[in-house]
Amino acid sequence: MSTQDHEVLARRGSDHRACQLRSGGTRGAVLLEFDGPTGHLAVAGYDVLDALTKLRTALEEHGWLLAVQGARLNAHPSGLLRDSTNGKRVYLMSKERGPYPAVDTLAPADPGQVATLEAQARHVRAIFGAFRKPSQPEGDAGS
Repeated sequence: MSTQDHEVLARRGSDHRACQLRSGGTRGAVLLEFDGPTGHLAVAGYDVLDALTKLRTALEEHGWLLAVQGARLNAHPSGLLRDSTNGKRVYLMSKERGPYPAVDTLAPADPGQVATLEAQARHVRAIFGAFRKPSQPEGDAGS
């Protein structure tokens, strides 16, 4: 994976700050370096998404959200997409059945569309839950 520089925004409430994000490394060893409102942060992960999750965790401790596609409320990688792209791509889920568009994980996103890790996980679980077939009522054995 070649080194790439990204200009992205960080958001805390209505405060938006321009930041620099650098990604590099190889499969199994990705490094993200971030220069923004919390200073310089460097995080390593086994793929881009793993490193991004660690970076987002550090930023969220200070109330900041990172405005990249992988931090959008509806962003989610399938295992196959994650493995085949080293975490560089995610799907943008919706309440409709796929196929879903895939986007670059570290590409800039609208700051109004990003969420905390917890809110993102809850939202994606709700989308998957909506696709599940409702279980049979208790006591109804199909008589």
